Amino acid sequence: MNNFAQRSGLGLPLCESIVKNLGGQIGLVSALGKGTTWGFTLPTGKNISS
Repeated sequence: MNNFAQRSGLGLPLCESIVKNLGGQIGLVSALGKGTTWGFTLPTGKNISS
């Protein structure tokens, strides 16, 4: 038996809290039967101008 399969845990909420505390954003895209892709952005503190 795989105790880790299909579990709802604290991983994503913990990541969300860390990313938001660092001033970033987090998001995800989920498709039933295909899985979930998630990512985040963090500010670098650098100004980029054209």
